[in-house]
Amino acid sequence: MAIFKPDDMTAVVVALPAKGIDINEVQLAAIRKDKLIAVEGILTTTDTKLLVESCDIKGAKWVPILVAKTATWVDEKNKNKYPTENHVTVRGVIRKVELKIGAESFDWGIENANGSIPFIPKEGKTLDLGMKLVSGSLRMVDGRPVVKADKIEPVGK
Repeated sequence: MAIFKPDDMTAVVVALPAKGIDINEVQLAAIRKDKLIAVEGILTTTDTKLLVESCDIKGAKWVPILVAKTATWVDEKNKNKYPTENHVTVRGVIRKVELKIGAESFDWGIENANGSIPFIPKEGKTLDLGMKLVSGSLRMVDGRPVVKADKIEPVGK
């Protein structure tokens, strides 16, 4: 397990499979600021007390958890394959939702793992429901991930 903290109010726990990903490399990436690592997997949330407390964010009741399938150091040769720093691309089914997290309400979600990850589309953007890739910056609302979508595209493009 590694914990990434882009700032004092945000943390993402990365859970690693038993085989296939070098835990030392991912833990190193969590503390280094001069190198980037791209992690692919299932993004969800957890309220597991030990994981929430290990993130050291005051008042947090939930934290995002990324169950990793792959982890790759980002360099000049492969950087165009991955989202930019602190951004995500989520693959799932876009749904119209009524989701309230803390004081905020969300109208759109993308099904991924065990629920919907809320996202905020660009203003005036017409959305088609169904399987899509939603890309954008990641922020936390009461410990849950929310994507501010920069790009929404059909799967396979």
